[in-house]
Amino acid sequence: MINTETHQLQQRIIELEQASLRSNRIEQELLQKQAALLDQNIKLIKKSIELSDVKRQLEDKNYELELSQEKLEEALSSLQESENTLNSVLVNSPDTIIAIDSDHCITYINRSLPSQTNILQKGVHLCEHIIQPDNKNNFHETINRVFTTGEQAMLEIELCLTHGKTIDIESRFGPSMNNGKVTSVIILFSDITERKRMENELKRMLNDLERFNR
Repeated sequence: MINTETHQLQQRIIELEQASLRSNRIEQELLQKQAALLDQNIKLIKKSIELSDVKRQLEDKNYELELSQEKLEEALSSLQESENTLNSVLVNSPDTIIAIDSDHCITYINRSLPSQTNILQKGVHLCEHIIQPDNKNNFHETINRVFTTGEQAMLEIELCLTHGKTIDIESRFGPSMNNGKVTSVIILFSDITERKRMENELKRMLNDLERFNR
């Protein structure tokens, strides 16, 4: 009887020890899972913080872009206004304004040459349309000099018209610079025929007066 109880007690102790081992093993597994879960949560929190930082940076960048876009729109609006003003000035200028490149070809023109009706087209060679009665090429030479020296110049010439008459033209040449180099020449053409007529008339009157006083 005693042996039976002892055996049962030993069996019970073994079962309790096995249950304790299982409990310890389960507890260790739970602790490991909790540690892994904690580590994962820490990583998720770090990632969340990083994403928050990125989001804030993106919001800051977006704000900067909005400011930049606003400034760009303001600059474009101001540029457009300046361009409209410049175009208005050029279109309403009493002078013919022509820009030419180093090949003497027209890159801009606001109106026809004085006393002419046909507007020269971009790309045509300007010097071919500046016909002087004495066949001089000083107009061509003046353009070359401005390109070479970068200095302004002024030239008075007679311009032949299609019906055989001539008009007096004052041409003012100005260099357009880019990075210290002349990239184009701007020419202002003014009809000074009436002014020259008055000057010649005044000279004639002064000569007559001088002869009368002798």
